[in-house]
Amino acid sequence: LIQASRGQHGGIRLGKPKHSINLRQVIELMEATLAPVNCEDPVCIILQGCALKTILFEAQHAFLQYVERYTLADLAEPAVSIVHFLNGDKQS
Repeated sequence: LIQASRGQHGGIRLGKPKHSINLRQVIELMEATLAPVNCEDPVCIILQGCALKTILFEAQHAFLQYVERYTLADLAEPAVSIVHFLNGDKQS
């Protein structure tokens, strides 16, 4: 998702256009684990009868599907209005 280059004109930049990088890709790259709960280390004493684990994993799946619909371009578009807001400009 990113490219790094050394030298005088080096730096870090996106490896693909911002409209082709979805938020799920970013989250999966940045997070060490996406498991909402860790029931096995140490083993949870209520693991066999626990309904919460299933609910949390379903919620995680729904969250990832939802954020996959948005790209870095979607996040970048409101930046201009945020700058105006932070500068104290009044918006109509």
